[in-house]
Amino acid sequence: MLVNESIKITQLIPGKGKFIFTDYQGNLEKPITVWSYFPLNLTKVTPIVFVLHGVERNAREYRDVWINYAKQNDFILLVPEFSKQYYPKSRHYQQGNMFRRSGKSINPNQWTFTTIECIFDAVKINQNLETENYTIYGHSAGGQFVHRLVMFNPNARFKTAIAANSGWYTMPNFNISFPYGLGNSGIEKDKLKQILTKKLIILLGTKDTDENDQHLRKTPEANQQGKNRLVRGRFFYETARNIAIEDNIDFQWQLIEVEGVNHSNSEISKAAMNLILNKNYD
Repeated sequence: MLVNESIKITQLIPGKGKFIFTDYQGNLEKPITVWSYFPLNLTKVTPIVFVLHGVERNAREYRDVWINYAKQNDFILLVPEFSKQYYPKSRHYQQGNMFRRSGKSINPNQWTFTTIECIFDAVKINQNLETENYTIYGHSAGGQFVHRLVMFNPNARFKTAIAANSGWYTMPNFNISFPYGLGNSGIEKDKLKQILTKKLIILLGTKDTDENDQHLRKTPEANQQGKNRLVRGRFFYETARNIAIEDNIDFQWQLIEVEGVNHSNSEISKAAMNLILNKNYD
């Protein structure tokens, strides 16, 4: 994928900060604040890690949780804030902004999944980087975002995607309609093989089992996936694994459970960072 040189952001400075991202082609009508950290000494191939916030849209807090990891390991940290002002509902943020309320499809240039790729290009241009790919992590609603990015934009330039403690999933099932499955989503059935060969890690806390959490979706379709986040994550992974086995697909997804962790970004992010560094998560 060629870098889009028409996408620009103001000059960035090292350290902790933020910047406003706007696509000057007009593809992105809604400005996004990106909370960030840039190492003092960048190289041409400094790694880039995206972190996606939860339903409270508290990107700054997520940046502050991850900033010590970025300092210790010299990577660029980017935490886009999909504000309630511009992305008020689940369909606008973690469902990708793919469809209008009427069900009419939206141009992929305006998907939130596409926005990640645009921010990646903008930062590369601004910092004169040659970094070829990025790592992306999301927690809760951000985990929903990440697993759907893998499913609906598998050509995106992530090398590893980590979906942590998602509340519910888009199942790899064409007999279930979107957003709970791939039916009527626009995805062709032959794309599923590509999706299942991507490096997606489903990261779950073994104590993330509160069935009464106010942010846990409780629709009949969501409840068919299980009564809590832990069970739903396992169900999502096992469904995909069974498809891969049946169709002889080189399945690259992983399921990793972190003992004793509940619905906590700060706790499960430690495991995520170790996975990024290819260390044992415990």
